[in-house]
Amino acid sequence: MFSMTMRRRRAVVLLAALGLAATACTAGGSGSGGSGGGGEKRTSDTLTVNWATGNTTLDPAAACNQDDLSLIHNLYSGLTRYATKPGPDGTSEYDPTKIEPSFAKSWTVTDSGRTYTFKLHEGAKFPDGGAMDSAAVKYSVERVLTMGTCATFYLQAGMSAPPLITKVETPDANTVVFRLRAPNADFLAGLATPAGSIVNPAVVEANGGVKKGTLSTWMAGNTAGSGPYSLTTYQPNSTAVLTANPGYWGDRPATPTIRINYVTSAPTLALRAKSGEADVTLGLPPQSVKSLETEKGLRLKAHRAPLFAQVALRNDAAPLDNVKFRAALTLAVPYEKMLESVGFGFGELYYGSVLPGVAGYDAPGSKPLRTDVAEARRLLAESGVKTPVTVPMMINSSAPSAEQLATLLQGVWQEIGVKVEIEKLAPSDFTPRFTKGDYTSALVLEGPGVPTAGYQLALTASCDSPFNNAKVCIPGLDAKLARAQAAPDPGTARKLYAEINSDWRAQSPRIPLYALQHVAVLGTSVTHYSYAKFMDFTDWAVSR
Repeated sequence: MFSMTMRRRRAVVLLAALGLAATACTAGGSGSGGSGGGGEKRTSDTLTVNWATGNTTLDPAAACNQDDLSLIHNLYSGLTRYATKPGPDGTSEYDPTKIEPSFAKSWTVTDSGRTYTFKLHEGAKFPDGGAMDSAAVKYSVERVLTMGTCATFYLQAGMSAPPLITKVETPDANTVVFRLRAPNADFLAGLATPAGSIVNPAVVEANGGVKKGTLSTWMAGNTAGSGPYSLTTYQPNSTAVLTANPGYWGDRPATPTIRINYVTSAPTLALRAKSGEADVTLGLPPQSVKSLETEKGLRLKAHRAPLFAQVALRNDAAPLDNVKFRAALTLAVPYEKMLESVGFGFGELYYGSVLPGVAGYDAPGSKPLRTDVAEARRLLAESGVKTPVTVPMMINSSAPSAEQLATLLQGVWQEIGVKVEIEKLAPSDFTPRFTKGDYTSALVLEGPGVPTAGYQLALTASCDSPFNNAKVCIPGLDAKLARAQAAPDPGTARKLYAEINSDWRAQSPRIPLYALQHVAVLGTSVTHYSYAKFMDFTDWAVSR
């Protein structure tokens, strides 16, 4: 049994996005395009965040990208959450290897890992007075499973086909029981994502209800939860204002009001950071962050993030279906140069199946590769692929550094007889094509929705996964993955993940260029700051 009394959420969260919160959204606010409110007098009751990226949905069942998920994290409550630990320079950061209770006070695991029974906080209410109880939890989970979006994949820790969750039961108002198809050590981590948010059934039903395979237009622009903050002003891609939710079941946030300005221009975002307009600035590209290192009155806080720059390779498309050809490309990459010249040092080199820092990461077995052009040429000759040969590479034209990285690869692979044809696509074209696997190679900056080895491998390397768009299929991997996820102890799981990692490296199925760091720019007024995969503003604080 895992039980813990509710305590103040220590500095948790900051990564790629901002949290908003709980009740229904109302249009309004001042300015457009993230004007920033620079002329307003700020007090310790208000913390201002300038952020580079707007959001596309407020619906926890529909959100897929990091920005949307981070925003939604503060709109709703969930059963579990990631623990926190000390971070660099006096900050805090989330711990993806540990899960804590949140709206669930405790849980027990029975039936050899196939049944989870959660005990809930009693007496919690939604803003309309409705009970936030086991029936609301059951409704919320079944809504996600019925809609069938990527939240279904997150909630079930990558095991959606066939579904991991077979049944949700409510013995009483304060108890909810999950029945699983098979034991899965990542189940609690999936619940800790915004996909596990608890929605108000009455509000959802009054605004279109739940339809199989269909997104909710109303939920995309409104909220139906009860989180630590209420969203009092929301102009998409412009402004959001959060105020502490007086009816929240947990501890009150440290800062009563959070003001968010969406500023999509990197030069403008950097200038406003220098001016002192914002307390926290998020989303600056590495080059802009580097330029602020010596700026008086600013502090840069870098944290290991579950994100990477990586080249996805269609393992079933010639010539990338040839393992020696893939290995040759991998060895020709100038990893250190890329991290320094494009990432400006804000990252970490590794070579393996799982990102550094996530639960199940095999550090000893994921040491970076050394660039070896001579060995690359030898492997290319052994591959039998005639050169010169052309490999198309699809990139997202708006992704920071994507074109620089692709151009560098184009130059070094040209030296071994591989011509790269770069295809630049707008995000609206890149995303659906990448999701469908409509590419030969693609440069991506992304990360797993659930920061665990099991989830990342299910998403990118399981032969049976419908989301494995690169068609990576390594003999024996699926069986080992199933055993690792059902392992009765962490030691057995770690050993299996290390074996999987070794098998993965031998096949060179993808090319991780480097893991990214998340860097926030803080003003002098910030007294408490923390980072996590999903934003949580409840412990951020300023003093003026």
